[in-house]
Amino acid sequence: MSLATPAAAAPAAAPDPVLEAVNRRYQEGLAARDAGDFVTTAESFTAAYKDIPPRSREIRASVLFDLVDARRNAFAEGEGPGQICESERLLADYLVEVKALLGARADKVPDTRKARKLLAEVRKQIAALKVENPALDCAATTVERPAPEPEPATAPEP
Repeated sequence: MSLATPAAAAPAAAPDPVLEAVNRRYQEGLAARDAGDFVTTAESFTAAYKDIPPRSREIRASVLFDLVDARRNAFAEGEGPGQICESERLLADYLVEVKALLGARADKVPDTRKARKLLAEVRKQIAALKVENPALDCAATTVERPAPEPEPATAPEP
């Protein structure tokens, strides 16, 4: 899938640099997903998602669903509950955004229904996690990667 807008019969307009950057980050995410690196996939999709304007609702929803899938796969691969918590935040924020954008019509949009269903699944996963770990607090759980450990200093050779 390419995030670029379809070509029209009208004269070619100058490419939108923001959408080009979004598409590039999305493609990087697809490559990472194909390599099985779901954290990098999620990071690339997150970078793309943040720059897609809300008025591009369909593209934004498509990237969001891929992003949530990547986060859930990262969690399944052992990357921690922050992945699921972030999925919940993203979906909840999306639903608020669509409601603000479309009002009552938001409930009739297929992407809204899909987001609600996905949010219910994610919340079910979180509830199961809280049974195992009652101290889990998604509000305080992030997906930030820790800073890499510094390389040990090597002594110069004589």
